[in-house]
Amino acid sequence: MGKRCSEGEAACHCLLVAQGAVEVLRYDATGEERMLHCFTPGQWVAEAAMFMPHGLYPMTARAQGATRVWRIPRQALRTACERHPLLALRLLESLSLRLYHCVNEVDWLTSSNAQQRLAAYLVARCSEGGEPVELPTSQRHLAARLGIRAETLNRLLAQWQAKGWIRGERRTWRLCDAHQLRQLAAPGTRTF
Repeated sequence: MGKRCSEGEAACHCLLVAQGAVEVLRYDATGEERMLHCFTPGQWVAEAAMFMPHGLYPMTARAQGATRVWRIPRQALRTACERHPLLALRLLESLSLRLYHCVNEVDWLTSSNAQQRLAAYLVARCSEGGEPVELPTSQRHLAARLGIRAETLNRLLAQWQAKGWIRGERRTWRLCDAHQLRQLAAPGTRTF
C-alpha cells in the first residue's frame, strides 16, 4: 500500500482493497490507538472522505501486512459518479449499509456487557463445522474493538476455557460449546 492516509491530511484519494487488508484507526487524547474497522478485498476505504466539504481524512488508514490497493483520485471518483449514476447509487448503498452497521455497533457497545460482546464476536465468526476461529487482530486490538480492556478479554477467555466453552490460545480458538456462547450473546443480537 505504501504511504498511509493520515487523519487530518488532505483527502486526495480513496482506496479499493485488491489484496490483504486495510485498517482504519484513530488515536485518543492519550495517544492510544483505536482500530475502528478492517477492510478486506473488494471494499472501499475513505470513499466518504471524497465527498466531505472539509476535504480531510477523518481517520488514519494503514495496511495490515502485505496489501495491494487501487488508489482512486478524489476528482476521478466524483467525475465517475456524475457520469455514471449507477456507480453513485452503489456507493450510496455501500455507505448506507456501513452507517447502519456503525449505528448498530454503537447501540451494541452501549447496551451490552463485556461477556455479551465477546460471545457475540466469537459466535459471529464460528462455522458450524467446528473449525477454529482465527481472530483477525491482536488481542489488544480486539479488546479495543469490543470496548473492553485487554485484561478483561484475557480473563474471559481463560474463564471460558476453564468451563470448557472454548479451547485455544492467542489468535486461534475453537468453540466447544457454541450453544452456551449464543445464549450469552443473545440479548445483543439483531435480526436484521
